[in-house]
Amino acid sequence: EVYGFMVSGFARFNLNDKNIEERSNVFFYEWGTGPTDAAGAKDFTEVPRNPDGTPNTGPTPDPEEEGCVDPPPPTPVVNLHQYTGTANGTVDLAGAINQTLTYEDNVVIDVSDDRSLTFAIGGDSFNATVAQDDSFSGMFTYGITADCPVDITVNGLITGTSVSGSTSGSKACLIDGLPVLVTFDATFNATSPTAPSYLDQRAPLSAPSVCKGRLMALIISILLDDD
Repeated sequence: EVYGFMVSGFARFNLNDKNIEERSNVFFYEWGTGPTDAAGAKDFTEVPRNPDGTPNTGPTPDPEEEGCVDPPPPTPVVNLHQYTGTANGTVDLAGAINQTLTYEDNVVIDVSDDRSLTFAIGGDSFNATVAQDDSFSGMFTYGITADCPVDITVNGLITGTSVSGSTSGSKACLIDGLPVLVTFDATFNATSPTAPSYLDQRAPLSAPSVCKGRLMALIISILLDDD
């Protein structure tokens, strides 16, 4: 490689401190060989410099031109809220057997922030989705008695940390070989220490824009350079 050497007056960034605007001729030196003339430096290419001496590589590329892509927004947190309580009601037997039984059992209702819901009572359960008005409904087969599982309908309403609703159903069965109509009616109440924060009701999450930050830095840089 060929290097050029010269001597000049004060070469300072602050041009007010210059003493004389003169320099000597440039003398070339080929690395590993020694002094050479200008002809030996024919392949020498001056590197463009900024006022502060750093290499000038051209204008700063626009972030948009570089295909800048902002990161996706963070994944929202989906919490599960468990409501526990009891269902109370009656089981009526009519037909060959006439009897009214008092009913009570535990209720567990799992509600997620994405509006998915699982309703469980007496070891049986069903899945549903909470509606926009915070209500839910469903149907499942409930083994009220070992001989007569009944298809019951459930309707409920979530109000903050409380859930309430009703469930009912009936079925004609044979109990101990005797025809009986089994009718089930109950209401339920349950509470949870926390209430759902439904995803579709939250403000959208957004990640800090990398591209906008780079663009703003470029604008500030241009303003400072122009000043």
